[in-house]
Amino acid sequence: MSIDQSAIVFRRKISSFCEMKLAQLTDARQFRALSKYMTGLIDDRMPPPMLGRHFNWEEISLASGLEQASTELRRIAQCGFDAISRWLVDTPEMVQQHYGRFLPQDKAALAVKILNQVWEAA
Repeated sequence: MSIDQSAIVFRRKISSFCEMKLAQLTDARQFRALSKYMTGLIDDRMPPPMLGRHFNWEEISLASGLEQASTELRRIAQCGFDAISRWLVDTPEMVQQHYGRFLPQDKAALAVKILNQVWEAA
């Protein structure tokens, strides 16, 4: 099994985002919980929970163990959740899953190979 370098790099970026932006908005326990939750979404390749067109903060709070998420914390954390959502759409696996059905199998495999090379080079 190959290591997905894009996931490793992106996980570091989200961890840095959490340290720089979220740590100052909450206590250490809640910061660790939210940071772990966000990086867990990357590891599991799961999008943040949505409620209509917005993030479902009730579900995020329950899953991450946040007791009270201030408006400011939600506003800043939304940038991280937006980034995770965009990253998931652009991964080779998601491209193959969504667009692979329109391509002959050999072309889909070639597209995934090219996308993997691009991600590894980044």
